[in-house]
Amino acid sequence: MERRERRNAVTVLAPAKLNLALDVVGLLPNGYHALDMTMQTITLYERVVLRRSAGLSLQLPGSPVQPNDKNTAIKAALAFFHYTGLLAGVDIIIHKNTPVRAGMAGGSADAAAVLVGLNALYGAKLSMSELCALGAGIGADVPFALMGGTCRVQGVGDVIKALPPVPDCWFTVVMPDYGVSTPEAFAAYDTVGSSTHPDCEAQEAAIRAGDLDAVCAAAGNALEECSGAKDNEAIKALLRAHGAVTALMTGSGAAVFGVFRDEAAARAAAAAGKAAVAAGVCGAARPRRCPGDPLKKYKPPSRRAYWPQRKEVFLVQTFYKICLLLLIVGGVNWGLVGLFQFDLVGWLLGGSTSVWSRIVFALVGLAALGAIPEMFSEEPEE
Repeated sequence: MERRERRNAVTVLAPAKLNLALDVVGLLPNGYHALDMTMQTITLYERVVLRRSAGLSLQLPGSPVQPNDKNTAIKAALAFFHYTGLLAGVDIIIHKNTPVRAGMAGGSADAAAVLVGLNALYGAKLSMSELCALGAGIGADVPFALMGGTCRVQGVGDVIKALPPVPDCWFTVVMPDYGVSTPEAFAAYDTVGSSTHPDCEAQEAAIRAGDLDAVCAAAGNALEECSGAKDNEAIKALLRAHGAVTALMTGSGAAVFGVFRDEAAARAAAAAGKAAVAAGVCGAARPRRCPGDPLKKYKPPSRRAYWPQRKEVFLVQTFYKICLLLLIVGGVNWGLVGLFQFDLVGWLLGGSTSVWSRIVFALVGLAALGAIPEMFSEEPEE
């Protein structure tokens, strides 16, 4: 994740992902599928803008997706505020570039961007393990989206091992003008199975050796045969005809990508794809290199362990709430004086000149001074 920060706003670039390999290795007791995958982020980004707010809102300008409470970005914001205990809000604007229902984890990348952005925006100082633990409760691909780079991902997406960068190459991604439902793809797999089972162990070894040919030889997707994406074979043939070392579907589909040795061949294939396929998206991208951390399975940390990190934020918020309360008291009291010549504070505390009244008036004045910095806080640019 890359981010640009201002005082009241932050912009995060959320990269899409491709599956260099995806195998279904079992069915867990909870009904989820155990997977073994090699995942790679690429230089196709969504731009996620977060602004401080008293409420919670989501905008998706130019996207056919309608904002609602089920959106992963909203879920991520709610999870962040619930975990940290921050009484705050955020306005989220997502400029989408990753196609929907493509198997490229656009929604998971958005959720990861919201977690990273809120962590920076409110100075919460959550660790990567804490962010990944929160992300795992939102979607299976969110922890990887937080990590980025090249990773071996197992289980239900909760066991992640960072790998060296994939050998230098380019990707051309072709997305048909239709998508694939992930639950339907897995349901079809349960019915018909697959003859494709990539060797993720061999692919990991090839990545470590820097051998692109071996990486591509071990590539494959166990969901491709049952995804229902009817144009897969035609798209793969087109990509191979233009020099792709290999071509396969990513995730549960429907996007298909080819691996190329150089930029010129990748861009030529993208141009051919646009001309030959009714493509919603067709373009070239590079692997996004990100070292990540050699993390294990993420376990949600205790709230007690988080307290030292959020103490500073908590104290600042408490200070401003006290200032606001005192300013309300002062404003109401002077309003009563102006309208009815009635000093409520003096009446309650033994007269306007009593010690207690003077203490309250002094605190109201100090609260006004404490609120002055907020007048000069930098407003976010549109």
